[in-house]
Amino acid sequence: MNDYTPESITREGDSSGIIVSKIKFYPEDIEKLKNLNTNDAIAYKAKLIKSGKYTLDWN
Repeated sequence: MNDYTPESITREGDSSGIIVSKIKFYPEDIEKLKNLNTNDAIAYKAKLIKSGKYTLDWN
């Protein structure tokens, strides 16, 4: 851990209004990801996101 934490991320309310969701990929894509190395998996996920092949989980 570094010795400097920017003040901008430690003040109360900095995350106000931010909504977070999880990206969920389809089962066939998850199976394909299991067989890829880390770099290829990252590239494949980026491709899926760019093409809109995912759903959002708001829970």
